[in-house]
Amino acid sequence: MGSTEVRHCGEVVCVRGNVVVVRMTVNSACGACRARGVCGAGESAEKRVEVETDMAGEFHAGDEVMVALRSSSMGPRSVALAYVAPFFVLAASLAGLTAAGVGEGAAAAGALGGVAVYYAALYLLRDKIGKSIKFTITKQTK
Repeated sequence: MGSTEVRHCGEVVCVRGNVVVVRMTVNSACGACRARGVCGAGESAEKRVEVETDMAGEFHAGDEVMVALRSSSMGPRSVALAYVAPFFVLAASLAGLTAAGVGEGAAAAGALGGVAVYYAALYLLRDKIGKSIKFTITKQTK
């Protein structure tokens, strides 16, 4: 499977040192669907992304840029962190608490608490995880 990139156009908001802050409007996957007005699933949201680059001095507020993320490396890792690992935390907590003789209700609450602790740890590690996400930025030509 070849590597793919997720690309979005955006506008430079500001430049701080070697970081370019970009504002972009990201549409959901069904944004181009004809039925999006009926089902209500189509959404768009404004996002801000900080792109670290050695060429930050070439960018200025208001510049139109293209921000790209190589999805082949982050996709599986993101799915594992967001969905697979919490499932195993939930299952292991539930099995462990049940085996320890805790009642079903308390075991379920404890397992959900274990997942909450997992997500809290993930939140605390967000900066470290964020450093592993690499964006590229290029100026748009008019």
